[in-house]
Amino acid sequence: MLPRFAYILELNNPGFVVEYKVDVNGRFLYFFMVLYASISCWQHCRSVISIDGTSLKNKYDGTLLSALTLDANDQIFPLVFCVVDSENDSS
Repeated sequence: MLPRFAYILELNNPGFVVEYKVDVNGRFLYFFMVLYASISCWQHCRSVISIDGTSLKNKYDGTLLSALTLDANDQIFPLVFCVVDSENDSS
């Protein structure tokens, strides 16, 4: 299901970057996505990045990580989102 989801995201959103990884047993490790607008507009943002994470509590435990910055109008600008199995160095 995850490969199809990633394929549809990239197909319908030109410039959208999606990466995911599962282990040899098919167990979820991470899912990373970044919008084309975030890539192309980064040059107009402040060079300070805030990173935060929150636990996902449902059938599949995990952590949602996000990286944000401020744009030229001091508005919050999302850079990337990532869902990982847990917060650790390998994720």
